[in-house]
Amino acid sequence: MMQLQLLPALLWTVLCHHAWSYHIFTSPDQLDSTKTYDYIIVGGGTAGSVLAARLSEDERNQVLVIEAGGRVEDVLAIRIPFLGPTLPRSQVDWNYTTIPQTGLGNRIINIPRGFVLGGSSCINQMVFHRPSNGSWDHWADLVDDPSLSWEAVQKYWLRNSRLVDPVDGHDTSEEVILSAHGFGPVNVSVYSYTKPIHKSIIETSKKAVDEKFKFNHDQNAGSNLGWGWQQAAIGGGQRSCASTAYLSPLTNTRSNLDILINTQAAKLLPIPKTSNNLTPDLRIVEIAQNSTAPPICITARKEVILSAGFIGSPKILTLSGIGPEKELKRLGIPLLLESPDVGANLQDHILLPLYFTVVNGTDTNDELSRNATLRQEAIDQWIANRTGPMVNGQSNTVAYLRVGDDHFSSAGVKEDPSNGAGSAHIEILALDGFSRVSTIPAPPTGQFLTLIASLVAPLSSGNITFNSTDPFAYPLINPNFLTHKFDQAAIVQAMKDILEFVQLSPLNSLVTGIYGSIADAKTDAELLEYAREYSGSINHGSRTARMGPYGKKGKGWGVVDPSYRVKGVKGLRVVDASVFPQMPNVHTQASVYILAERAADIILGGQK
Repeated sequence: MMQLQLLPALLWTVLCHHAWSYHIFTSPDQLDSTKTYDYIIVGGGTAGSVLAARLSEDERNQVLVIEAGGRVEDVLAIRIPFLGPTLPRSQVDWNYTTIPQTGLGNRIINIPRGFVLGGSSCINQMVFHRPSNGSWDHWADLVDDPSLSWEAVQKYWLRNSRLVDPVDGHDTSEEVILSAHGFGPVNVSVYSYTKPIHKSIIETSKKAVDEKFKFNHDQNAGSNLGWGWQQAAIGGGQRSCASTAYLSPLTNTRSNLDILINTQAAKLLPIPKTSNNLTPDLRIVEIAQNSTAPPICITARKEVILSAGFIGSPKILTLSGIGPEKELKRLGIPLLLESPDVGANLQDHILLPLYFTVVNGTDTNDELSRNATLRQEAIDQWIANRTGPMVNGQSNTVAYLRVGDDHFSSAGVKEDPSNGAGSAHIEILALDGFSRVSTIPAPPTGQFLTLIASLVAPLSSGNITFNSTDPFAYPLINPNFLTHKFDQAAIVQAMKDILEFVQLSPLNSLVTGIYGSIADAKTDAELLEYAREYSGSINHGSRTARMGPYGKKGKGWGVVDPSYRVKGVKGLRVVDASVFPQMPNVHTQASVYILAERAADIILGGQK
């Protein structure tokens, strides 16, 4: 989240080389034209990497992954946690933007998405939180399937990640609950070398009288609410992403897995009908490396699985003739299946930074972000032994809070917008230093605390539409940020909660003042205006191919069923953040992993 100066070329070079047992192909013409694949996974991101690893565990399955980006090993900056903020708007980002957002003063907002094997797990800020137990039960109710309840999916959380020690080796018994964690390939840890600001934040939460600010021993133990120590996908001082966790360990063990990189899926085509069954069987994938290259078609023997993300999956569905009839007609795409929810229901979490000056001499990351020489020394230390300040991400402590019920009624909302009483409406991320996530210029001197407010239970929603049938053309992304009255009231409340918290002891002995125009905001209207001017996306887009109950079709009933099958067709599933029934009220990474592990089980088990 802290934008740094231009990185040296070293950070965009190869970190290490692997002797792959599974096959990495860089061009479609390298594939064996006589080979038949059981499963074709479109998108080698967070979900796609999980599916590739799990489905190929059965050596009888021939699996092909089609990934638009390159290899994670080719970019050293991906591996260094502190450099996470340098990855958006780089060569490993799709570099998407929204259309002008009316709720944010008609500003265009960046929407980073990972353009690399491992997807957005390679360029995000590594925050690793699962939704509360009640969230999963709520989702199970929404789709009328108990197999999505926490009792049913808990095994996938345990199977996906494991808690590891931070590199500084400090005692973490007061920061996490070991029994709440699992044994999977994704490494998760709290931060190393804790700075005074974060110790003060946690001490303040432990002394807080107001229940909403209370300390939470482990925000991954069933309830996210309260302040806690940040848990991130970091192990051994480096980022643990989907490709390094699930695919890299397969070296020398997985000859039935092929991965085709630098190649994009254009659309899906139905298998020619050989019987009276009129249900389209979408097991043909049309691929190409650029808009002028001749397309190539590959057929899956069993299934095609879309894991192209909340933008890519609805785009491929639309270009294949699956979507709202009016939209397909406008684009001149023949209707294959009317599916009104394709591209609809888009939601994302906004972020909004508030800046505070702290006592001069306080140990923060400000000099590390300003001083290129100091930063290079830290990078050299990381390369030498995976220690030093580069082993951490940006936010060491975090809070999840609820707003009062009066916010619902005042906004005309009849039901709680969150996933239940144990889930949050707002989040506060604490960063030691001035985080460059807004257009506010960074001061050349001084030490700072950044507290980022995020709305994690939004009611504002939008869509993804298209102006072209060219699969390489970018879509029109419209999250409709901050257009719902509840969202407006909740983000104002988040700012008030932050301003209240920094006045509590002992944090108030470190914080010396408010920095920027927020200091002049006295009324709710002025606070909201600040939010409109400086909010951006925290990059958690989802729900554009939403999951719904079995057997129910049409507007509002979702695109896929609880087994991830696209309703109305055969041979096709969608497994990624686009299928969330409702937004997770936390960061989305862990939820995508859990859904992907569950999907792999369903597919291998032949269920429904």
